[in-house]
Amino acid sequence: MTDLLTLDEAAQWLGISRDTFDTLRKEGKIAVYKLSANIIRVHKDDLVRYVESCRVEIPAQPEGKRKKPQRAAPRICGYVKGMDVV
Repeated sequence: MTDLLTLDEAAQWLGISRDTFDTLRKEGKIAVYKLSANIIRVHKDDLVRYVESCRVEIPAQPEGKRKKPQRAAPRICGYVKGMDVV
């Protein structure tokens, strides 16, 4: 089995639409191989590199400094936080 994928297979491997994949390709974020005028392939290693480039590190908060999640005000027809209805 080859590690070269069609554009549709590459988009499916990433879990995105073909249109989104084409946008990433045209922006130069994912490398492709143009084998002939109508044959374009993507190597799996290039997809893995792209996914790794999207990784975001979330810094850990110190144990005693964790914030409690804030509760959103209920969304009731026309309700605005801080406005009392009489």
